[in-house]
Amino acid sequence: RQVPMAVSGDPNKRHGIILAKNYKAKAYGIYTPETVYSALRKCPNLVLVKPHYSEYKKYSDLVNEVYMKYTDRVEKFSIDESFLDITESTNIFGSPYEIAYKIKEEIKEKYGLTISVGVSFCKVFAKLAKEIYVAAKNGDSDPSNNAALRMVIEKAKAEKKAAKNIQKAE
Repeated sequence: RQVPMAVSGDPNKRHGIILAKNYKAKAYGIYTPETVYSALRKCPNLVLVKPHYSEYKKYSDLVNEVYMKYTDRVEKFSIDESFLDITESTNIFGSPYEIAYKIKEEIKEKYGLTISVGVSFCKVFAKLAKEIYVAAKNGDSDPSNNAALRMVIEKAKAEKKAAKNIQKAE
């Protein structure tokens, strides 16, 4: 957690891509699935570790079991990302923010894992909220410095421009 770190395939076997990275590595602009060569050019002190898929799968399943305690509407997006629709859960467990906090605390207490949560009315904004929160938490006072956020912001600008062009054409 204290150094830029990434999980990668074996570059000597031509499997040299970044499979996952911590927030310190992300701050260098390292992304998934970037080549190890490119990532090391951005961050020469990047610590690379081999993947342990069976462990990831185990913890992914355990974390998703926690989610299922709060809602049965869990959409597993990837091994380390899920979207929860908690619309029907707020009467039982509290506000969306209270539910997010309860889930984070339960996972931390049970498994020693720190998770990031974004809360919104839709998946895209929940993901964006999480990215902004993580960027700010990691000392980035300007969230637009985050590579993933820049992509979302640029896409939003392009869509806005396209919408204006369509309106002009009509």
